[in-house]
Amino acid sequence: RVVDTYESRLKWHMDHPKKGSEDMSECRTGAAYRAYRAGRPLIRRGIACGRGTSYDAEMVAGGMGLAFATRQACDTIHVVADNEAALKTILDPSMHSQQLVSVVACRNVREWLEKDARRRVEFHWCPSHEGLEWNERVDEDAKEAANLPLEKDECSLAHARHLLKVQLCADWREEYRTARGYAGWNFLRLRAFDPPSHISSPALKAFGHSRTAMARYCRAVLDHAPIGSF
Repeated sequence: RVVDTYESRLKWHMDHPKKGSEDMSECRTGAAYRAYRAGRPLIRRGIACGRGTSYDAEMVAGGMGLAFATRQACDTIHVVADNEAALKTILDPSMHSQQLVSVVACRNVREWLEKDARRRVEFHWCPSHEGLEWNERVDEDAKEAANLPLEKDECSLAHARHLLKVQLCADWREEYRTARGYAGWNFLRLRAFDPPSHISSPALKAFGHSRTAMARYCRAVLDHAPIGSF
């Protein structure tokens, strides 16, 4: 892997406050990048990516940017983006939703690094929607690119998985709400714990600190009296 062969010549700057997962329900996405040399603009480009997530768009933009930068005569390439996941996986050729972009990016970076031992690539995270002029400009480029026509409808793997997850969760909650056999015929229904969640347990948050409290809660909900084997 290029990250192993040239580990000392690749650097990631990722220190920043962590945020929770953002909504990934975007449909039409666009990828855009701008290249500068010593503060002077060299090129700007944007393309439509079809139905996808912000990660997909950032990966495509990063791949395009690296393809352009590695054709230039310079010693250091700085890649700046506001998507940490894209920065971390742009040179990761293992299995993921934008693997092809990573494979091509690895090839371009490897060929560029092989030509001169002084060459370096540095990746920088920057905050989004914080008034950084050049970041806001590229964001506008991407929004404009999202509306460009496509020859055929395209949907990324990440977006397809997201749509499937949303539909499955909706079906699960509907079955829980309408199918008494599924939710339990005599189980205690507590409004505070509805609707159910597949990623967190309100019951554990409320009673998980105590074995006794959790046991009493389970007995109440499951209609089990605290006698005999119960």
